Amino acid sequence: GNWFPPPHPECCFMAALDAATLKCLAARFFTAETAEGYLWLLKKIVSAHGIPEALCQQTQKAVQKQGRRWTLHEQLRGALDPSHPERAMALLGITQCLVKKRHAWNAIRNLQLLLQDEVPAACLTCIPEGNVFLEHQFIYDYNLRFAFSDQGLKKVWRAIPAGMSLDRICSFCYDAAVDARNRVRVQDVEIKIPAGPDRISYAMAHVEVRRFLNGTWHVYFNDREIAAHAPSYRDIVHELVNQHWRFKMDPQKMYWLQKIYANLGNLDEHHRT
Repeated sequence: GNWFPPPHPECCFMAALDAATLKCLAARFFTAETAEGYLWLLKKIVSAHGIPEALCQQTQKAVQKQGRRWTLHEQLRGALDPSHPERAMALLGITQCLVKKRHAWNAIRNLQLLLQDEVPAACLTCIPEGNVFLEHQFIYDYNLRFAFSDQGLKKVWRAIPAGMSLDRICSFCYDAAVDARNRVRVQDVEIKIPAGPDRISYAMAHVEVRRFLNGTWHVYFNDREIAAHAPSYRDIVHELVNQHWRFKMDPQKMYWLQKIYANLGNLDEHHRT
């Protein structure tokens, strides 16, 4: 929606509430409702509070894969491949569902209406400023005013198992094969696989490639990391748009930076074809 004044383009507000206490667990502005937003929320919730029993979404637009043709492998199996958020929730043992309780719907609506009043009052002009406001003021004030006490409630949060990497789980996962030159290519990134301690070549090996939320790429073979790569140019621009609020960019500069980021998606598609 139009959360910020022109010329700022439309953006998306995403938040997570505890259904029992209506406490706001995490909130953030994104350029669009994408899988990355859900992965960020999931990582934020689990790292701060533990693993929940279930996650109920207001919409499953970005969680479930929709509006695309089934691949031959999916047709033969009779099911779609899980999306990145679905895969992460399955690894964490989290059940997913849609919000059905009226009090949860009302809490979500109340949060959105309150924020619509607070954004103009705080003179926020772009996503980075909005995210700083959410992190350092809005969430605290909201919980102070509207959240209930959790005294007497049964805890359903599970501790994070030892050795579990949230960075790896809450990331984009791709299955790939190493070529004859010991390189693996995903999107616009080509990663060179160095010789390992137990083998000098990974040619033709099937590997798991992960893009972390910070933009870095990591390659795993038999559950062991064998290579890493710095963020691509698209991820660097994305980081500028969503993280670098310290630059205090004026709205016009931020608008054009977001336009560049949106157009880089077409360049990625061009590289893949």
